[in-house]
Amino acid sequence: MFNLEIFQNKYFFNLLKMQNKHYLKYYLKIIIIFTLSICIFSSQVDAKKKKRRSSRVRSVKISIKKIEILDSLQLTDGIKYKNIHLGNGKSFFNVYMIEIDLTKNASKLFVHKMGNQFNTLEGLPQFAERYNSIYSDSLLAAVNANFWKAYSNSPIGPCIVDGKIVENVQYKNWSSTLFDINGIPFINNYDIEGSITSKGFKYKIDYLNRRRDSSGISFYNSFAGDTIPYVLQKRVDVALDSAYKEWEKDLQSMEDDSTEQDFDSLAFINYYKASLRGSLIEQGMYKVLVRYLSKPYINKPVQAVVEKYTSNFLELPNDYGILSFGTDIPLVFVPDKGDTLSISFKTNLDTNIIFKNGISGTPRLVRDGKSVSEAQSEGNSGRRFIHSQLPRTILGYNKDKTKFYLLTIAGTNSAKRQYGASLKDLSNIALNLNLYDAMNLDGGGSSAFLLYGKNLLRDYSPFSSRKLSVIIGVKK
Repeated sequence: MFNLEIFQNKYFFNLLKMQNKHYLKYYLKIIIIFTLSICIFSSQVDAKKKKRRSSRVRSVKISIKKIEILDSLQLTDGIKYKNIHLGNGKSFFNVYMIEIDLTKNASKLFVHKMGNQFNTLEGLPQFAERYNSIYSDSLLAAVNANFWKAYSNSPIGPCIVDGKIVENVQYKNWSSTLFDINGIPFINNYDIEGSITSKGFKYKIDYLNRRRDSSGISFYNSFAGDTIPYVLQKRVDVALDSAYKEWEKDLQSMEDDSTEQDFDSLAFINYYKASLRGSLIEQGMYKVLVRYLSKPYINKPVQAVVEKYTSNFLELPNDYGILSFGTDIPLVFVPDKGDTLSISFKTNLDTNIIFKNGISGTPRLVRDGKSVSEAQSEGNSGRRFIHSQLPRTILGYNKDKTKFYLLTIAGTNSAKRQYGASLKDLSNIALNLNLYDAMNLDGGGSSAFLLYGKNLLRDYSPFSSRKLSVIIGVKK
């Protein structure tokens, strides 16, 4: 006999059971999601902690109590090479040094732009081999100089080679070392501006060895290439492939350097397209080829005569320059063939000194005989750059500027208790070696110290170095 009451009770019981299962599944899902969220959050926190721990700069404090000269060699009259250990008896800095007597050999200091173009690189030993084959073993020693821009390979900050300017614009508030016509060095925060005077009017030179847009005046010398506009032969994809292979090859020759960055394909493509645009813009500009009537220097205007006038391509011989006038410059102000004009590049400081050579770096390490910390005031805040003990290269001079020094500090070899240098270490090293003023140059994987054609920083591969943009050295 059917019992309605029993049926209803069973129905509601089963319904309640089904609802409980539904809620149980719902709550289980919430618990699982909550648990997973906690795990993910915890792993992210742990990862951040590990990243913070790994990014901490570990350094070994070395108080310099002992200076030991391991090797000394007279390269020529007034030019010495030394290998020096500075340390505390347990740990040490391994320093390679060139000392130049400026009373005898100031003229033997020279700055060289690798490849003789503003956007080319070359290994130091390879350059030395080629240079010495031409000038009969003339190159005695050299080190790396300017930092350089990725992809464009152009030097960062002022660079002057035998009176001809490669780069004029100061980067941030970086320091530079400029040499006067007698080879005497000056360290300061130099910026350089160019101008031309033609037909009674004075115009600012807006760009050097490049053009960014269709306005203003660009000045080109032989460091820009043999024709203006310079013809870039490769397409973007070919150029990208070539650049990546060069980067890979270069990476294999570097020391372990935490300051190096990965290859950025997008940045390279943007740079390459900008270069092509600049080349295309330049094609329609009015350009004049000028011949110097005297040797160019910084802070001394040079007279030049116009030999050609065209809006097409212009060949650029070694001792000539090209002025390109933007669309905002009225044609009446563009000089004609046979006109004489004045070209001037002037520093913002020490304007009464005529400069012949120059390189840039950062930061100033020693000022007037005192250790200084000018990294941040020059625009540098990277912890690794400031605090890591890396291979480094510096230059400086004594108080009366009778001696000039090029120093390279080798990288860390903990098995030997040998360590690279932080910026603070560099100041201490410079002061202990009697440098009254000193400046940091490019370092890390770029550090190289060439002596008689060999890179002493790579005893396992002495005829190799990272490709460099600018070098400074001494010759016979």
